[in-house]
Amino acid sequence: MKLNQHKKKSVITMNKQHTNTIRNTKTYTMAVTALMTAVTCIVAPLSIPIGSVPISLTNFAIYLSLYVLNWKKGTISYLLHRKSENNWI
Repeated sequence: MKLNQHKKKSVITMNKQHTNTIRNTKTYTMAVTALMTAVTCIVAPLSIPIGSVPISLTNFAIYLSLYVLNWKKGTISYLLHRKSENNWI
């Protein structure tokens, strides 16, 4: 009985280590940055009309990307959005 519990615990530990190594790869970072750029591109044109000044959902997308990514990768995501939107840079 104890042998099976030990095997399960070691498998769970191995899975956590594997997940951590996947999240530290360059491919994962580029994919998540591209995903957050796409979310920003989709949500940016939308706005909530409250009174005379509508609230854009761009800020929500930026804060979400800063939460999911760190501040450097979130900034890169936003700059990619600006480049695709206005041919900026």
